[in-house]
Amino acid sequence: MGKYAVAQITINRLQTGYWGNTICDVVYSPEQFSWTVNTDLKTVKLKSKNWYDSRRVAQTVLRQGLRIKILSKALFYHADYVNPEWKDNDYKVAKIGRHIFYDKAKGTWWQL
Repeated sequence: MGKYAVAQITINRLQTGYWGNTICDVVYSPEQFSWTVNTDLKTVKLKSKNWYDSRRVAQTVLRQGLRIKILSKALFYHADYVNPEWKDNDYKVAKIGRHIFYDKAKGTWWQL
């Protein structure tokens, strides 16, 4: 479920146009997704179980339009073991797995 949730955040961000006009633009926006920032994670094996699971999730989200209703306006998330400055509990919408999701971040105007 967590992979579907992150995929939805990516799609939601794409809709705003702020993070870019393609999924790749959104994913590789500076400092947005830990696996694009951490060079060790960028080189994960492309034939691993996680890779295939992630690919299947992406295909389902893109081809079938699968969405998680509670995240329909969510644009931000973080792992539950970090405490980012931007988090605003007034806009918290869900916790899925180890991630907490928000409709809005402190000090931003971006909303769906």
